[in-house]
Formats: sequence, structure tokens, C-alpha cells
Amino acid sequence: MIAGLIPMALSLAGEFAPTVAKWLGGDRAGEVAENVVGIAKKVTGQEDPANAMEVLRKDPQLALEYQRAVMDYQVRLEEEETKRMNMHLDHMNKVNETMQTEVREGRGWKAGWRPFNGYLFGISIFCDYFLSQIILAIIKAITMASVTSKTASAVVNNTLPASFTFDWVHIPESIYIFWALILGVSATSRGVEKVRKTQAYSGQTPMSFSAMAKKFTEGVAGK
Repeated sequence: MIAGLIPMALSLAGEFAPTVAKWLGGDRAGEVAENVVGIAKKVTGQEDPANAMEVLRKDPQLALEYQRAVMDYQVRLEEEETKRMNMHLDHMNKVNETMQTEVREGRGWKAGWRPFNGYLFGISIFCDYFLSQIILAIIKAITMASVTSKTASAVVNNTLPASFTFDWVHIPESIYIFWALILGVSATSRGVEKVRKTQAYSGQTPMSFSAMAKKFTEGVAGK
């Protein structure tokens, strides 16, 4: 119903108060339209917006009164918007100060152990399962070349060399599982901590971990 007032409010604004038209296309369009039309009804004493508009067209004095009332309303809108913007800037400044404080206080091992372990975890897997195969292949190639040369000599001298074997000992899977579990828990706790700090500085009630998990699940399921 309120949204249906927007065309009439635009007509009133177009004829009598053009500067308020910019407010009829934003998030508060319905609210502003209701007030713009409501002022016209109050000034003219007409309940029907169309009749109120006709009265304003015919009576310059009432039209001037309507313009003044709409201007006063627009000033209040501007003041509210300025206040909202100032609050937003204050919030952004607080968040920025918090981030700077975290950077200053978080230097050293306290801030670095998570990324250090994350990089080390990836490097360990790469070395253990990929680089190891390259090194093992090189060792076997060198060894086979040496054994082949010695075998040729040993056949002549009737003294064959002992066989050579080399096995790469991998890091146990249980270590990887435990390590990944620690990294997952620490990353999750850090994310929860940042969300709660952001909510606290924005004036919101800190959300519980279960509530955050539920919202995350809803977001993933909705994609």
C-alpha cells in the first residue's frame, strides 16, 4: 500500500518540491512517499491524494505552505542521513584502529604461528609425497648405474656385489591427521574471534558459534 503512494509522491514532488524527489528512489522511498503525500493531505484537508493535488494547483498559498512543510521534512531527512553517515565513519575508524592494534600487538610468534604451521603443513606434504619420488628416482638411477658397472667387473672377477635397496620413510598419516585437526580448529577459532570483534564494534550482540555455524550452513545450502 505504501509503495503505491510513490507515483503520487513523485507527481507532488515534481510540481511543488523537486528537491525531495531524490529520496523517492532509495531504501526509504516508501516512508518518504507516505510523508510527502501525508503532508499534502494535512495542508489541504483532503483525504484523497489526487484531490489534495488539485487543491494545491488551485491555491498558491496552500502550495507555498506545502512546499515549506516538505522542505522542513527534507531537512530532517538530511540531518538523519548525516548522523547515519557519521556513525558509519566512526564505526569504520574503530574497526581500522582495532586492525592496526592487532597488527602491532600480533607481531612475532603469536601472530605468525598459524601461517607458519599452514605453510609448513603444505611444504611437508609436497616434500613427503612428491619431491620424495623425484629424489628416490635419482638415487635409484645413480645406484643402478653404479651396480651395473660393478656387476660387469664382478662377473669377470667372480665377486658379485651385494644388492642395494633404498626406501623413503614417510611421515605417519596419524601425524598429518592430528596436524590438520589443530590447524582447522585454530583457523575456525580465529575466524569466530574476528566476527565477534566486528559485531562488538558495530554495536551488535555477539553471535554464538552455533548460530554462526547455522548461518554458514544456510548460506552454503542456498548457493
